[in-house]
Amino acid sequence: RFVPSSAALVIDMSFDRRHCWIGAAGEIDTDNGSRVLLMATEVKAANAVSQVQKMMSSRNIVEVAITGGAARALEPALVEACIEYKRLTQADAAAAYSTMQEAIKNATICHLDQDELNTAMVMTRTRFIVSGESEVFDRRKYSVNLSPAVACACSLYRWDLVAAPMPVLL
Repeated sequence: RFVPSSAALVIDMSFDRRHCWIGAAGEIDTDNGSRVLLMATEVKAANAVSQVQKMMSSRNIVEVAITGGAARALEPALVEACIEYKRLTQADAAAAYSTMQEAIKNATICHLDQDELNTAMVMTRTRFIVSGESEVFDRRKYSVNLSPAVACACSLYRWDLVAAPMPVLL
């Protein structure tokens, strides 16, 4: 009941580059109707790609993506493992933050009450990107690992885009 049959995955790397968080978003049925479940899995950075492979072998993973910055160090391993992935931009991160805020406001998401995710969400600070139009998670001078929140917000954003893609019109 609380495991989605399909999901979008996003990998984010912690500031110390030792751990990665794999955010997963997928739709489930709850007593309150259909919601998107968010989950975060922590793995050592060296094991992130093999964990994604395991997830792909047991679930219908509709997309794998990585955040910018430190997570891009995983690109050679993803290519070697023949895993297709999307590289997220700062604009994607801003859209992910907005998507998460709207989903919280509209009560269309739920999660498994994971301590690390709860702490990351409570401690989150934001900043406006250069254009001044969008907010992103502010990773500057923070003492708490925000990776679980970033990975989950980005996976929610990607899930919303790929779960029911627009039809191709010719």
